[in-house]
Amino acid sequence: MAVVIPIRFAGSDPGRRERIVQLLQDHGHEVRRGDVEGLGELYLLRTNAGLAERAAITDLLERHVPGWQAAAEFYWPD
Repeated sequence: MAVVIPIRFAGSDPGRRERIVQLLQDHGHEVRRGDVEGLGELYLLRTNAGLAERAAITDLLERHVPGWQAAAEFYWPD
């Protein structure tokens, strides 16, 4: 089952944001930018539900974008 995970990027470093988005896209994830009323700009990641996919995405970011946690906040479902 696919889910949509909102991602909010902090700071003013568009290079880091683009690097994260491009990395996810390069690994087959659909990521789109959108504006949400009251929340501002968000990116939406469409992926498979489940803890295994969450762990794989986290591992991918940790390997290729050190310090990504300071730049991006993922709103994973519980």
